Amino acid sequence: MYGRFGFGFRMVENGAASRLQLGICGLPQRDYLDHPDIGFALLPQHAGKGYAFEAAAAVLSYAQTELGLACVLATTRVDNLRSQNLLERLGLKFERLIPHPAAAGAN
Repeated sequence: MYGRFGFGFRMVENGAASRLQLGICGLPQRDYLDHPDIGFALLPQHAGKGYAFEAAAAVLSYAQTELGLACVLATTRVDNLRSQNLLERLGLKFERLIPHPAAAGAN
């Protein structure tokens, strides 16, 4: 993704000297979306401690200021209220439901 678009996912680490790996956060360009979207996933033991918000805010700022992206999307599963709340705290707004391509063939 970095080779094609100049962006992608990065490792999320704590700020301590231990550089503990907490998860990932970044900007994938998914085939079924017109613009990159912000994505994040933390290991379960690090969830709920503010790391995802801090990482996502930094990625969103980077996308806007350094990459000059005018549009950054965000997607979540319908039942993922935690991620939806985090995205709203970042200033993103619900626009519409987008079916995931993998769900099209599921019964």
